[in-house]
Amino acid sequence: MGGGTLNSTSGTQAVAAPGPAPALPPPPAAPPPIKHVILIFAWLLISTTGLLWGARYSVGQVQDVLQAETRIHVGNLGALPLERAPARFRYDRHRGELVFLGFIDDDAKQALVAAVSSTPPQLAPQRSVYLVGVERLAFDSAERSDSLVLMLLLLGGMAGTLGVQLRSIANFVGHTCYKRDLDVPTWWPYYFIRPMTGFLLGCVLVGIVQSGLFTVENSSASKVMWWAALAFLAGFGEDEFTQRLRSVSQTIFGVRS
Repeated sequence: MGGGTLNSTSGTQAVAAPGPAPALPPPPAAPPPIKHVILIFAWLLISTTGLLWGARYSVGQVQDVLQAETRIHVGNLGALPLERAPARFRYDRHRGELVFLGFIDDDAKQALVAAVSSTPPQLAPQRSVYLVGVERLAFDSAERSDSLVLMLLLLGGMAGTLGVQLRSIANFVGHTCYKRDLDVPTWWPYYFIRPMTGFLLGCVLVGIVQSGLFTVENSSASKVMWWAALAFLAGFGEDEFTQRLRSVSQTIFGVRS
C-alpha cells in the first residue's frame, strides 16, 4: 500500500537509523605560555649575539694568519731579475730580505724558483743565494701551518654554530607564531644544546675537508669566507650533513645499519 512500508508483525512504519554525526573540527591549538616564549627568545637573542662576535673574531684571526708576512734575510742580490716572481713576493733591497705574503704552497714555491730560471751566468752566485732563501721561506711558512689549522677549526666551529642557530630561530618562529605548539618543557634541550652540536659539526667539516675525505669542487681553501660559508651550510643542514657522515663511515668501515 501507499504511505510507507509497514512492519509485517506490528503494522508500524519502519524508521531508518540515523547516520553518524559529522566530525567536528579540532579545537585551535592553545598558544604556548608567554614565559616559555620569552625564555627561548632571550636565549636565542643572547647566544646569537655572542656567536656573531665570536665569528667576527675567528674570521679576523684566520685572516691575520693567512696574510702574515714571512721574511728571510739573504743580503744583496745585485741585479738578479725577479720581475717574474708571484705578486705576493717582493725583495726588500734596503734590508736585503725576501718577503712573501701568506703561505707558500708547492705552486708558489715553483713559481719563485721559475722566476730566476733564465738568470745570466754571471749572476749564478746571487741565484744560488736566492734559491736557498726560497727554501727557508717555504720552511718558515710551513711552520705556521699548525696555527692556521687551529684557527680554521675555530672558524669552522663558529660558522657551524651560526648555521644551526639560524635553523633554530626559524623553528622557533614557526612553532610559536604559525603552529602555536611550542613545547618548551619537552624541547628545551634542543634549543640549548644545538649550538654545541653546530660547533662540533663545523670543526668536523674542516677536519674532513682538510684530510681529503670530502672533496669540494671549485674550492678556495686560502679564502676565509669559503671556509666560513662551507661550515655554515654544514650547521644549517645539520640533518643532511650527519646523514652524509654516516654514509662516509659506512663506506670506510663497511658497516651497514
